[in-house]
Amino acid sequence: MLTIEVIDDLTTSPHREGIWALICKIDGEFVPPLSARNSPTDVSLDGSSGSGESAPDRPAGPVSYFNELLAQRSIIALEDGRLAGYLSYRSDYTVPEVSARTNAYVSTVGVDPAARGHGVSRHLYLALFDRMSREADIQAYPVMTRTWSTNASHIAIITGFGFELVGRVEDGRGKGIDTVLFALTRQRLLAQEG
Repeated sequence: MLTIEVIDDLTTSPHREGIWALICKIDGEFVPPLSARNSPTDVSLDGSSGSGESAPDRPAGPVSYFNELLAQRSIIALEDGRLAGYLSYRSDYTVPEVSARTNAYVSTVGVDPAARGHGVSRHLYLALFDRMSREADIQAYPVMTRTWSTNASHIAIITGFGFELVGRVEDGRGKGIDTVLFALTRQRLLAQEG
């Protein structure tokens, strides 16, 4: 049975270590890998920022990325008590590529490979929509996210909810892989309740 929990403070959550293990497990599935990023809101993801060299003192694994997740809100899915999926988001965030303020910027969605194909991501997003629909000041684009253009599974999930493409950074993830930005409008968010 799938249960959903909202976590406002990951630093004190009993699920913190499970989330860390999941982030490590799926690290390499992201483009670029989470361990190659400094934070979930990195804009330059094509490796062209800075000197272009890997930092010799960068810790192994997605440590910097995870440490930044600790400051975000989280929603988790538990299947029979085990962590099946994770969604993190920033509240009241301005997405720089499109200069749009959003109630929730979804920075990370990950599902344990053993739990895929069972609607875990869908349940995580539905929990987020429920939470956002109760916000006092719902923005024109209340939920936004960015992903890479070849991430077909995530794009199918969010477009199924009515997310619209609102921006594209050509080769933003490397040669031939664009960063794509999607937003859910206020009208579509409120329609999710119906």
